[in-house]
Amino acid sequence: MKKTIMQRIDAFLFKYEYDYFNRVGYSAPFISFFSMQLIRLILLFLMAIVWFMNLYINVKKCIIYMNVWALTYATLATGFLFVSSGRQVIERKLAERGDPVREKERSELWKFGVVLYAMAMPWVFTVNVMFFAFYRQDIID
Repeated sequence: MKKTIMQRIDAFLFKYEYDYFNRVGYSAPFISFFSMQLIRLILLFLMAIVWFMNLYINVKKCIIYMNVWALTYATLATGFLFVSSGRQVIERKLAERGDPVREKERSELWKFGVVLYAMAMPWVFTVNVMFFAFYRQDIID
């Protein structure tokens, strides 16, 4: 059986152990799912506003700035996880009711969100290190 490109990427990134990586449909024990989704929605709106402000201020040069890439990856990851976690809660409730969702119809967006978060974190770390190492003194003076 010949594997598609997406199946190969899944095998490489997740080794078909989706339950180990896929926790976006569950919330922490001390917060309700509604509150978690509300926090994700507010975070998504704030990140989108900052992204558009950054784009507006640095129209032609924004592509070369690392903070744009960090914001882009983090905003996309939050958006994918926001949509996917809501869908997974519905899928879980349907399964509890005895009407499980077929394998082909299950949400796959969480995979893109996890990969984008993994891509965003090094960018965020690098932007902060560069700011405090090189630009902080220029702003203070």
